[in-house]
Amino acid sequence: MVEKYDHKQIIGQEYERGMLTYGGAVDFQGRIVYAVSEEEHNLLMKRIKNP
Repeated sequence: MVEKYDHKQIIGQEYERGMLTYGGAVDFQGRIVYAVSEEEHNLLMKRIKNP
């Protein structure tokens, strides 16, 4: 099951569950510094599949 979240609301929160659902980055202290939304992910995947 894919975890749904508001990517703007989770920045700065601690994250310990492995990889972010659609991508992003966590700093060395385990805080989310960047998160990709589902919409951004879908657009990127479309661009990759149809260059």
